[in-house]
Order: sequence, then C-alpha cells, then structure tokens
Amino acid sequence: MYNGKERLTQEQRMELVHENIAEMGMTIGHLIAEGAIPKSDLDISTTDISQAIIVWAKEFEEKYEGPDFEYTKGYPEIGNPETYIEAIDNFTDIKLKEAGWITEEYIAHKGRFWNDTMDEQRQVELVTDLDSDDIDYIKEIQNNLCEAKYYVDQASDKHFLLRGKSGEHIGNQIVEIYQQLEQIESIVTETYPQVIEV
Repeated sequence: MYNGKERLTQEQRMELVHENIAEMGMTIGHLIAEGAIPKSDLDISTTDISQAIIVWAKEFEEKYEGPDFEYTKGYPEIGNPETYIEAIDNFTDIKLKEAGWITEEYIAHKGRFWNDTMDEQRQVELVTDLDSDDIDYIKEIQNNLCEAKYYVDQASDKHFLLRGKSGEHIGNQIVEIYQQLEQIESIVTETYPQVIEV
C-alpha cells in the first residue's frame, strides 16, 4: 500500500478501479469509432478489449492513485499529467500502443505526449570543443548504432514468422526500437556535426 491507500477500504479501492474502467472504456470506444483502433482488422473481440481494460484499470489504480497521490510531482512515463483525466488518458494510450491496437497514424500524431517528449529530447546542444579521442569515441558510437540498426532490421524481417497476436506485438516493438535508434543517430549528428566532416 502506498500514496495513502492504506487508509482506503477495499470497497473504496474498487470504486477507483470502476472509475478507471469507465474512463478507459469511453476513451477506447471513441478511438474505435474514429478508426484509430481498427478493431475488425486486428481481429480483437469485445471480450478481449473488456478484459484488457479491467487489467489496465487495476494497474493504473495501483500505480497512479490514492488519497496522497499528486500528479503535479511529475510522472514522465505518462507525460507529466496535471489531472486525473490527462493521466489516465495517457496511460490508456500507452497500453494500447504496447498492445499494438492503435494505428501508426495515431502513434505518429504530434498531439501524442510521447512525441512531445521526443521533441524535448531532440533539443540538443552543439558541442564544438572536441579532441581526437572524443572524435574516435563518437565514431565508435555511430558504428555501434549502425550495427544495432542492422540487427534490428534483421529481426524485423523474421518477426512475420511468429504466430498469433504476440508476433504482431513483437513486430511493432521492433519497429519502435529501429525508430529510436534512428533518432539517437540524428541526435549524435546534430550534437557533433564536425565528426561527420572528419
């Protein structure tokens, strides 16, 4: 028990979970209606979605609720929300993304909090005072990133052989890793552009 949950009865905690289920259900219903969750294409049943919502609602209650909980303390993993609604909506987005249930267009939309986080991370500082050792280290990192992208790409080609929904989820995660590696490459290039010229 934490965040003051020791002062709550089991009934009160279940009330929080039920509130979370209702909020997640409305969010997911809206996304299905908009086509951001292509339910029919993914071959997921209403039962699958309902069971997932219950699990996620309990997880949210465990991590991000309680009488003493303060969103304003900062929780970057869910976009540093300021309110309950913002927190649970971001949390739901994360779970849908992890499940592979939302479209690439929805994930890439600039309004998603994880894209705001990436933009903040990409605000790099140009470093100019490099010696020969620094340049060698940076080149090694670039080579390592290039090799990592190669092996991730190889894994991406093979994930189609995996059966079931887990295979699709693994494939989505592999694509995300590849994109993250590309972003890191870009940050290195923007921070140390002179190394590219050497």
